[in-house]
Amino acid sequence: MTTALQMIEKAARLIGMTAQGQSLSAEEAADGLSALNDMLHAWALDGIILGHTSLGLNDTIYIQEEYMKGVRYNLALEMAADI
Repeated sequence: MTTALQMIEKAARLIGMTAQGQSLSAEEAADGLSALNDMLHAWALDGIILGHTSLGLNDTIYIQEEYMKGVRYNLALEMAADI
């Protein structure tokens, strides 16, 4: 299972915020979490229901595995818009 922090770290690597093995700062992780929660809530309002509730950094993301790549890449786009 993937935690919110793991998802955020993978998205950060996709956009070059961090390198493999490098950690995010606490502020970057919090910003990524906000972006993840905002994105998933917005999707739910648009009718894309993935069974999401607000996540903490160490919470497991309970989204079917086949959707994880799409979530990760869309999160990367959201995070890139803020850098």
